[in-house]
Amino acid sequence: MTLLYTAEAYAIKIALLEAQSLNDSTLPVHIFSDSMSVLKFLEAVNDRFQLITDIKTISENLNCSFHWVKAHVGTHSNERADIHAKEAAYKEDVDVSLGTPRSLINLKIGNQILNSWQFRWVNSRQSRFTFGLFPDIDLKRCFGDFFINQILTGHGCFPAHQGRFFGKGSNCMCHTDEGTVSHYIYGCPLYEDIRRSYFPVNFAFLGILDLVQSGHSRKGLIEIVKCVLQVSLEC
Repeated sequence: MTLLYTAEAYAIKIALLEAQSLNDSTLPVHIFSDSMSVLKFLEAVNDRFQLITDIKTISENLNCSFHWVKAHVGTHSNERADIHAKEAAYKEDVDVSLGTPRSLINLKIGNQILNSWQFRWVNSRQSRFTFGLFPDIDLKRCFGDFFINQILTGHGCFPAHQGRFFGKGSNCMCHTDEGTVSHYIYGCPLYEDIRRSYFPVNFAFLGILDLVQSGHSRKGLIEIVKCVLQVSLEC
């Protein structure tokens, strides 16, 4: 439950306690709230939050019913409640401490994990080629293609990677340069036809991600990796 919903639920609890203090269980008590989330929590069979359990326990001894009202449509009593809530935010003293909601704790922990991950990613000596493409960490999936991922990581079938980790020859078969990702994409004469067929005329001025994100150019990149992979399997 977020801090906003917690405040809404606490207001309902206080209203019920006020009704309970009248010592008349037959008196109809109508609770109106624009918080659909809190009302849904009250309808749930299993209670995840103590505050919701408290509200249910109190309401059992009252002739109580809950009603949803739409927010910000001019309902007088609801607008007055919003005004009082805003006024309370400017008070120097805190009337009640609701504690830190689990959602906020999870958010802070998540942010700390991301910050730690980003720090390690920036300061690591590993995967600097990929870091040049993706300097900022992100939880979203970037690409999931088997061939494109080899380009983005510099791993897989490229001779430079094979030589570094498996002791194979690291030079390209064209014998003009080391078999790196950049060499195959921009310089290797063996794949000039693929570049001419799939890449734009100004491809030399485009970054690798620009080519990856272009549908037609991406097909050319995949063709290059397939060819390099085939050569590596034959060696």
